[in-house]
Amino acid sequence: MICPVCAKEIPDGLTVCPICGAALTAQPNAFPQNAAPQNTAFQYAAPTAPAGVPAQMPTSVKQFIKSMSHIQEYKQMGTGITISAVVLYICAGLTMMIGLLNGSYAVFIDVLVLVGLGLWIQLGYSRVAACLALVYSIFSMILTTISTGRLSGYWIVIAAVCGVIFTFKAASAYKNYKNTAAAAVPPQQFPQQ
Repeated sequence: MICPVCAKEIPDGLTVCPICGAALTAQPNAFPQNAAPQNTAFQYAAPTAPAGVPAQMPTSVKQFIKSMSHIQEYKQMGTGITISAVVLYICAGLTMMIGLLNGSYAVFIDVLVLVGLGLWIQLGYSRVAACLALVYSIFSMILTTISTGRLSGYWIVIAAVCGVIFTFKAASAYKNYKNTAAAAVPPQQFPQQ
């Protein structure tokens, strides 16, 4: 079966599209088995979603990704964001250890920035935090490379790039979900919080 809203192939017999969240009610024998469904063969119903598909419109990107984590694509987005933040934490820990061994306590500012941005990315799925982490990591890598004469700090850049990629993918998926769900279901069925 093909969802008439997002045009993705979905298993037969579902009442809600697991990709876009559109609530569907198929009319029996409304179209032949091998024919593509037409929008007129479906009626949009109130969101009575099966387990794992949000019955109400999620109010944040993180809520959306968590509620759709049973779908591999969304699970990868959430995992990528978490891995990005964890790598930032590890880099912050290594930076702190190196600073303590060298007796340089100014690195604690770097550690605080990395941990703060990592938390912001992980807890808020924030594109702003990911972009700030990328800018900060590139700046830090350039300064460290100039001062030491060797390339260092590139792991932070890699983590920030992953954060940017996955937070933007998650935000785009959430925006698409909101647009298709708003078009499919009248707005009064999704109370604003």
